[in-house]
Amino acid sequence: MNIMNSGEKPRESEAMRGYGAAPFDASEGAVLDIHKLLAIVRRRIWLVLVIAAALMGVATAVIWQITPRYTATTTVMIDTRRTQVIDMPAVLSDLSPNAVALNAQAEIIRSRAVTGRVIEKLDLGSDPEFNPMMDASGPRLLSPRSWLPVFIGRGKAEVLPPAERARVEAEAVFDTVRGALEIVPKAQVASIDIGFTSPDREKAALIANAVADAYVVDQLEAKFQATRQATEWLNARLGEMRVQLDESERAVEIFRAENDLLSASTEGGTLNEQQLSELNSQLITARADLAAKQVRYQRLQQLVRQGGSIETAGEVMSSGVIGGLRQQQAELARRQAELSSRYGPRHPEILKVQAEQRDLAREIANETGRILENVRNEVDIAATRVQSLEGSLDGLRQRASGDNQAFVQLRALEREAAATRTLYESFLTRFRQTTEQEDLQTPDARVISEARVPTVPSYPKTRVLLAAALMLSFGAGLACALALELLDDSIHTTAQAEEMLGVVSLGVIPLVGSKEAGGREGPHGYLLRKPLSSYSEAFRSLRTALTLSNVDHPPRVVLFTSALPGEGKTTAAVSFAISGARAGLRTVVVDCDLRRPKVAAALGLPKPTVGLVEHLARQASLEEVMLHHEASGVDCIPIAAGTSNPAELLSSQHMRELMEQLKRQYDLVVVDSAPVLPVSDTLTLAKLVDTTLFMVRWNETPKAAARNALREFINFGLPLAGVVLAQVDMSQQRKYGYGDGSYYYGNYSGYHSN
Repeated sequence: MNIMNSGEKPRESEAMRGYGAAPFDASEGAVLDIHKLLAIVRRRIWLVLVIAAALMGVATAVIWQITPRYTATTTVMIDTRRTQVIDMPAVLSDLSPNAVALNAQAEIIRSRAVTGRVIEKLDLGSDPEFNPMMDASGPRLLSPRSWLPVFIGRGKAEVLPPAERARVEAEAVFDTVRGALEIVPKAQVASIDIGFTSPDREKAALIANAVADAYVVDQLEAKFQATRQATEWLNARLGEMRVQLDESERAVEIFRAENDLLSASTEGGTLNEQQLSELNSQLITARADLAAKQVRYQRLQQLVRQGGSIETAGEVMSSGVIGGLRQQQAELARRQAELSSRYGPRHPEILKVQAEQRDLAREIANETGRILENVRNEVDIAATRVQSLEGSLDGLRQRASGDNQAFVQLRALEREAAATRTLYESFLTRFRQTTEQEDLQTPDARVISEARVPTVPSYPKTRVLLAAALMLSFGAGLACALALELLDDSIHTTAQAEEMLGVVSLGVIPLVGSKEAGGREGPHGYLLRKPLSSYSEAFRSLRTALTLSNVDHPPRVVLFTSALPGEGKTTAAVSFAISGARAGLRTVVVDCDLRRPKVAAALGLPKPTVGLVEHLARQASLEEVMLHHEASGVDCIPIAAGTSNPAELLSSQHMRELMEQLKRQYDLVVVDSAPVLPVSDTLTLAKLVDTTLFMVRWNETPKAAARNALREFINFGLPLAGVVLAQVDMSQQRKYGYGDGSYYYGNYSGYHSN
């Protein structure tokens, strides 16, 4: 057999397109199709129901075997409103009703301090429900803690030392009781729900209330213990601080006496410090005055160096002498102007006025020089005063330096004594408050709703479990149905045939049962008796499809084959020939399956003595081997005996001549051949026919087998019209092919007379 390698894939794809098959779109198959899912459920509904019913029965039996358990719940509220008999802060702060604090309180309730108190109070260690080592009934399936004796070995537990055995039992009891507790903090309402689950409803309520009481008592004891420890610590600390305070105050007085600081105070300072402060203020003022005068003197010197008129300076302008001289100078200018209008420039009066003006200018210059000298003298006086103050300040600073060093030490000693005194007074006040608080402790939590004996079991939730079991049962059934569907390797619809095989599908041949076939007549007898049946219509449609495939030269020699034996190719070939004969065509059926001939038997003809092999061997003429079926008018060339070289016989020149002769004598030549995969006879024979019909048995032929057989036709370029689904159960096939022609079989079945 020829198996196509990877290098031949393009040729195969091209050949498939040549046969008219649409290329398969992988993305289309990836989309979830609800109709396909519904079709799967319809096809395998009984499998789904059986699996669901079986699993549901098992689940129901298990649920009813579960021992009912009851949950009782006590509600504890965290009360932040405390009774304040005395307005003082508590040693142990109040609880804050936030989520973190409530979660912490929930862990306290689960702790060994609270749970152990309940175990001891109610003697739960001697209860077989909580002590698995005392349970003589053996481990329970749904109680993992009851398997503890099995894990440690019941025999080993008996030989443990008493202390170790007691410890193991105590741990087992604590784990069991804690596992039955359910603590639910509720930050929105500042409360905690304490639930306990037990098969005994009264015991559940009793233990839930006992846990709540133990939690409240644990809170009180914690506050009493904290207050008692605080009082003892404060009392011891006060004795130590009293001694420290006495020593600090004594050190301050001794230092004052030794350093002659009895009149000094930490607020006012010493006399030297006060004098030093006053001299500092005077020095700052003197330095500011010196700086102002130096600036004024430097401005006057700058005007002189730059050649400007010093008379415009502010000191000169403000001088009364300069002002009088300027008035005289203005008067002389006015007189000179009057005289100049009457006399010439060399007149004695004019010369006299000019001489007076020169004298006034010299006087103004002399006065300006005296003003500049006065400013310089003021600068010298201010500088001398600054130097004097600096000298006095240096001497006073040296005298105050010693006092300051001693005073710094005095301040440190006084601060230490004051801090010790403040701390001592604070501790003394807190000690008195704590002592008075010991008898005024109240818990932060209180029980607002005691647990009542439950009437309805909390576990198992029968309805919920049954609903979940029902859903899971159906889910398991659907999963099995889907798994079987995915494992199904057969072909069910024409669309699936085209998609999987890449070749056009030409039609569907319905299955004819033994009841319709009429016993030994077979399907071809049913075709004769029911010409308007769906079985007859299928072959008419198939013949029409072949005719329309090539209108100018419709195929006259048609080969019927399949991938494997038993796929209905012989029945289809005989029925196709009878259908053609009923349509008025001269038809002959040639049985070319030299290994397993069946055409004569299918037509109900007697066993032949000569046949195709004898004719090709020139031992009998065509008329001698030809048989005639009276009921249908179909001629038949049977096979009477086999041969040792069937492939060579079918590829002989005599076979070619026979095909040509039959083609001239008949309108339709139907050739029944062997399957493709077991032998190579069909591939040899396919070269002598016009086209080939490939039969695929519905719900039987493996996809891989059909694909491999078709690959042989494609590799050798043999004529192939398409595939035909044979022996299709139309009532069941509707469940597969939404959109397929057979899906609407019920709608047009009225057109057929079955």
